Amino acid sequence: MRAIVAMLMVWFAFPAASWAATWFYPAAPGLAPAVVQIGVDDAAALRLSDALRARGFASGHVSMTDAGEDLSGFLAEGQALDRSRMSLIASADHAADAIALLGNAETSSLAWQGTVLRIDTDLPWSDLPTPARWPSLLLVYDAARRAAREAAFGLAATARAAGAAVWLQPQSASAADEEAAIVSWLAALEVQRTRRFEDAVVAPYRGPRHEALVADLSKRVPRDLHDPVLARVPDREGGRSIELRLDDGGRLLQVGPDGARAEFDARAALAAVYGDPELRMQIGPAAVVPLAHPETGARVHALPTALSTRAGGRSLLMLRHADGSYAYLDLADRRAIQALMASAEARDRGRVWWALMDAADATGSRVLRIALAATTPRRGLWWDPSHPGHALDLQPVAGGHSAIWATFDGDGQSRWYLASGRITRDRFVASQDGLQLMRRDPALSAPKSDPRHGGRISIEFGIDARHPA
Repeated sequence: MRAIVAMLMVWFAFPAASWAATWFYPAAPGLAPAVVQIGVDDAAALRLSDALRARGFASGHVSMTDAGEDLSGFLAEGQALDRSRMSLIASADHAADAIALLGNAETSSLAWQGTVLRIDTDLPWSDLPTPARWPSLLLVYDAARRAAREAAFGLAATARAAGAAVWLQPQSASAADEEAAIVSWLAALEVQRTRRFEDAVVAPYRGPRHEALVADLSKRVPRDLHDPVLARVPDREGGRSIELRLDDGGRLLQVGPDGARAEFDARAALAAVYGDPELRMQIGPAAVVPLAHPETGARVHALPTALSTRAGGRSLLMLRHADGSYAYLDLADRRAIQALMASAEARDRGRVWWALMDAADATGSRVLRIALAATTPRRGLWWDPSHPGHALDLQPVAGGHSAIWATFDGDGQSRWYLASGRITRDRFVASQDGLQLMRRDPALSAPKSDPRHGGRISIEFGIDARHPA
């Protein structure tokens, strides 16, 4: 494996050469997020390219057979690539090469967002460099081969320790189904979900201020649906004012003095979330509104969005944060949003928004009250789908809380750890005993801690748009 890494380092010492490959671009104009396929056979590469183009990606196939070739030369051939959103797909034979590329000084500066690796054999990941920043990883492994499974789980542990989000997926019997799942996963990376907004309580409002709210919301000027400019926002680098635009393909663009830059492929990402490749979206008729983030106080832009899906229409808010990332909130309502504003009442503490819908509901209300859930931690069993095999059970006990951490060892056997402590200022702090491995003693009716194994645990509940922990 060290020989492979050394060879990759030599590749980048050669002058840039042209790759014997072709870029496949989506039909919609504008910059497209780039997906580089490494070592995928030609037939599979073409099938993947067709599926990726349908989701708004540009795709290129690399054989990696010539040691004089340079990845930057291959990327230079792509004239319409958004290099801030790059993804990598590698066949089983080149999984180790792809990890080495991520750790190489010449390529680590590229903004890799996602990497798909097919793993069908045992690979010693400890011999490979560790990237400074791991992209999200999807590891597709041959479940019938123990060595492949162990290699996939070993890399998952290494990457998670470095801060990466990792998904594990057994190989599908159908190549078409597997490729569709890969494409959907890549598209879904473009949506950054925020637990606070997904946990908001949305309900029709018929309170004493109903008529006054309708009057205030009705005064707001609607958005001209023929105007491509949604709002003027500060850019991330210098704070200059730039235009936020929506193109015909459902992609959000930054348009400034230096030209256009793709920021978020909203239609493709939401199509992946709702499982409908034919999804159509429209921003409006309500205007985009700048609001204070109810959790952090930072400025966000709320984009009232209407979707048309096979299951019918639905209304949601997309929320653009200052760093150009997005969250979304499904209102579970089929009506379009006519107007939107934040509550001015002090008792709402910035946690309530009002939305005026285009028609009355069954109770006669046109106003939705959108309130964020309280920050009090919820008791129960928590599981993150991106980390299969791990779970956290949080329960109140006398004077504090207990936390049970379920995980597995290197052989795939389940392990349960216990910690007790208190929640202070939105943080769980364990007692001096820390995290204890629990084992069942045949002589006892209850599990007993193993003094040879233990650890530390800390849980944060003060969640903002970028930091669910």
